[in-house]
Amino acid sequence: MELVDDEEDEEDLEKSPLNRTVSLFGSALGTNKFVNERGNSSGNIVNGGLAAHQGFWVYYSNVGKGLFRSKPDGSDSKMLCEDSAWFINVIGNWIYYSNASDDDRLYKISIEGNERTKLNDDKTWDINVIGDWIYYCNESDGFRIYKIKTDGACRIKLNKDSSHSLNVVDNWIYYSNKSDKGKIYRIRTDGANRTTINDNESDFLNVSDDLIFYSNKSDGFKLYKVGIFGGNDEMLNASICRNINVFNNCVYYINKSEDGKICRIEIDSGIPETVCNYRGDFINLVGDYIFFCNKSDNDKLYRIAMDGGEPEALETDELNTTDDDWFSL
Repeated sequence: MELVDDEEDEEDLEKSPLNRTVSLFGSALGTNKFVNERGNSSGNIVNGGLAAHQGFWVYYSNVGKGLFRSKPDGSDSKMLCEDSAWFINVIGNWIYYSNASDDDRLYKISIEGNERTKLNDDKTWDINVIGDWIYYCNESDGFRIYKIKTDGACRIKLNKDSSHSLNVVDNWIYYSNKSDKGKIYRIRTDGANRTTINDNESDFLNVSDDLIFYSNKSDGFKLYKVGIFGGNDEMLNASICRNINVFNNCVYYINKSEDGKICRIEIDSGIPETVCNYRGDFINLVGDYIFFCNKSDNDKLYRIAMDGGEPEALETDELNTTDDDWFSL
């Protein structure tokens, strides 16, 4: 994909799975004028957060190989560090991530690859960076939800539930509560107003507008939706749907009923289609591309255009992965 002039670029950025980038830092970010309001989309984060973008740069983790950035067309690729990075978030001059190379502790590094800094000693999952707060599930404390300032100050515990599939939206935190059979809960970003949303065992939550899309483990991992205030849960697809990621009126998912193919379903029409025949995992939506791990090729990181085409590997060398580098969501 070629870069175009500023007016066309701004129009393209409106289509991003991330919140719109609105602040202008000028020379502070070099040619990258746009600054994210949030570090990554919730759909990417519940899929391991292996890719994100800000302005005219894409940031991605090739687990076992390092953290990289490149232009959207794949040019000007640069390794920023050798860490095995998960749940990457990009805001302003900083990238935040869980460092599997250091027992999943929370780190940040500049977008130029400098000033690599450890921010906590917790095993950190499902990172959501909103403004100057980082929200995460703390495996070191039973996957309870914590928040911490982006400089590592003011670490605060927000709940006592075993929390997974974290989504932080409009001052609410939505999560699958494994302390209560995987039901969907929500709390305020200060920990108040803990509320139950549904009664199903729910996984891969994606909050989109006034709806929550999820994989319903209580009904064979079929694709469901429910309102953010609760109500009736509605099935959208009877296939075994994993790794859900919602974007632009479509739900992307790994179809385990069809050997792990990458599929999507239009929310309004309910019509499903196959996007890629490769056995995929960890669907991340960035710009015009779907990033995914190709289970048919040693879990290498691949991408394919959202409108189709031939999938391509981001790295041609063998990954230096170990069993500890990868985890199962």
